[in-house]
Amino acid sequence: MSRIRGWRQDSRGAVSIVVGVTLPVLILLGGGAVDYAKRNDAQVKLQSIADAALLATLSYKKQHPNASLRTLQSHFEREFAWRFKNRLKNKGVQLKKAQLVKVDKDTYRAVTSAEVKTHFLALASYKTMDIAAVAEAKTSHSRTEVALVLDTTGSMSGRKLRELKEAAKNFIEVIDRKFGNDDPDAFKVAIVPFAQYVNVGLNHRHDPWIRVPRNTKAVGYFWRWIGWRWIYERRSVAIRWEGCVGSRNYPLNVKDENYGFRVPGVMNYARRKYGGYEINWYGRNSCPSPLMPLKSVRTYKHVLKRTIDSFRAWGSTYIPAGLIWGWRVLSPQAPFTEGADADEVKRLNVRKVIVLMTDGANTRAPARNSSRYYYQDHISSDSRYANRLTKEVCANITAVNPATGRRNADIITITFNIRNRTIKQLMEQCATLGSYDVKSGGLVRAFENIAGQLAELHLSR
Repeated sequence: MSRIRGWRQDSRGAVSIVVGVTLPVLILLGGGAVDYAKRNDAQVKLQSIADAALLATLSYKKQHPNASLRTLQSHFEREFAWRFKNRLKNKGVQLKKAQLVKVDKDTYRAVTSAEVKTHFLALASYKTMDIAAVAEAKTSHSRTEVALVLDTTGSMSGRKLRELKEAAKNFIEVIDRKFGNDDPDAFKVAIVPFAQYVNVGLNHRHDPWIRVPRNTKAVGYFWRWIGWRWIYERRSVAIRWEGCVGSRNYPLNVKDENYGFRVPGVMNYARRKYGGYEINWYGRNSCPSPLMPLKSVRTYKHVLKRTIDSFRAWGSTYIPAGLIWGWRVLSPQAPFTEGADADEVKRLNVRKVIVLMTDGANTRAPARNSSRYYYQDHISSDSRYANRLTKEVCANITAVNPATGRRNADIITITFNIRNRTIKQLMEQCATLGSYDVKSGGLVRAFENIAGQLAELHLSR
């Protein structure tokens, strides 16, 4: 027994030694992952800041064509400094360099670097990690395709919707006024209002890329107030397609490819997985105004403005629906084919940009893991899943297209009267050309700034 007791004591000592040696290593590995995540987030923001500051500087040059390089460098430093202060300075990131370099007559390059303070890796003497971002831009008259992806959910009703209409129509006017190019196709705009779904228009019902069920009727039971009491009555309801589309199965719902797997049209009531429809208020699929494919601002200015005037506020929020259709209207392949193809992008120097505006967090998502509903009906309230899909579709849109050597599209985001920090961060991370956070009364100015940048500048890298 004494030998056994001695062995136990020895074992405890050995375990203590092992724990004492390995525990700091485990803490360092886990903490290092946190530090690297912080570093990667700062890298994305630094690139966005460099892009935005460079664009603002060349916008200034447009207005002051005789400005010296020293003046432009000073302007760039100011533009960069206030953006850096707002987004990175109080987050353990120290600026090392922000320099403007003239490449040729019309091309300028921003070279920036910073260091990110570590917490856990400092224990291993790695007190900082370096990050860097390079942006290159030039003034030119090329071609531009923009998709305005605009939140028209129920929370936008009233004053907010009126402000959105004013801002979006003013955007069209600024583009028409500033884009001094005789080419009628030099600047095209598509408009994609979104809510729980996106409306592609009834005229596409029989296109090969979409699958729409037949219109039919179903019987449902509804409460109705008669006289002095509620009654539960049986009623025949028309099940019809109003132009809205849902999600293809994952991961095709976050990609612009393989339309042999067709896009599902969603009816005015949600479909149950095992037949029938959800004939009640909860199953009602709200459908926003139809989208407008790419149109020349010079030729179709009034058509675009009438489309904006037709907006109605209705429904819940599912941001990936707006994003994926913003991408699809810029794409040269079906469902919409108005976008420039890879050859035109390179030959005509075409840039593609999505301007995404939302006033709220995701409140709807596809009904995954549901025995009751089809995936394509966005009847779920799983906001975490919707946020995950938002990140994925943003990453896919901003990925480099091998056929062009450029992103599929750049993204500018606008959060409008939002307090939810999660969705603000999500929109900041999604953006590649800047992210705006505005309150009531600031939407018109934000759209004016974006219109001015897009009309005057060409981002070459």
